[in-house]
Amino acid sequence: MFKKIALTAVAAAIAVPAFAGNPQSAGAIQMSLEAGVTPGIYDVAQLQRLQEARANSDKETVAFILSQGADYGVNTLDGSSVTGGKQQLANEAGVNAADFTIAQLERLIQAQRDEDDEEINFVLSQAGTFTDNGVVSTSSVPTAGDRMLAAINGVDASNLSRHDLILLDQAISDNDQERIRWILNK
Repeated sequence: MFKKIALTAVAAAIAVPAFAGNPQSAGAIQMSLEAGVTPGIYDVAQLQRLQEARANSDKETVAFILSQGADYGVNTLDGSSVTGGKQQLANEAGVNAADFTIAQLERLIQAQRDEDDEEINFVLSQAGTFTDNGVVSTSSVPTAGDRMLAAINGVDASNLSRHDLILLDQAISDNDQERIRWILNK
C-alpha cells in the first residue's frame, strides 16, 4: 500500500511541472475560460495571478498579466510563433518578428554585422514566406477574412496580425478598453 502511494506521489510530482507551464493543458484551458481570457495564451501560474489580481481589484496587475500572454510565446492561427527570444532577434534586426523564422532572423543579423547588402536584401525579400514550422506562409498579406474582421472593428488589416485582430475583436466584445488600447498601441 505504501509503495503504491509513494509511486503515485512521485508520478504526480513529475507530471505537475509539465502541465503547470503549458497553456494548452486541460487545467490551463479550464482556468482561461473561468477567467474570461482566450485559452492557450496564459499558463496556469499567470492565470492564478490574474484571478487573484481580479479578486483584489488590482487593475495594474491585471493589465500587466493581460499584456504578457505566455512568457515563452504565442502561436497564431496561421502557424507562426513569436517567442520572447524571437522578438528580441527581430528587434535587433529591426524587422517584424512574425514575418521571419528564427533562422532567417539570425541570418539577417549576421548579414547586417558583416555589412553584406546582397544577403540582407535576399533575407528581407523572404519576409512572410515561411513559418517556424516550415510551412509556406502568406501571413504578411491580409486575407479576405482578416480584412473583414478589421473592417468590422474599424481598423486597417495591414496594421495588425490575425492574432491581434482576433484579440481586438474579443476585447471589443468584452468592452475591455484597457486591452483594446494595448492591442492598438503595441
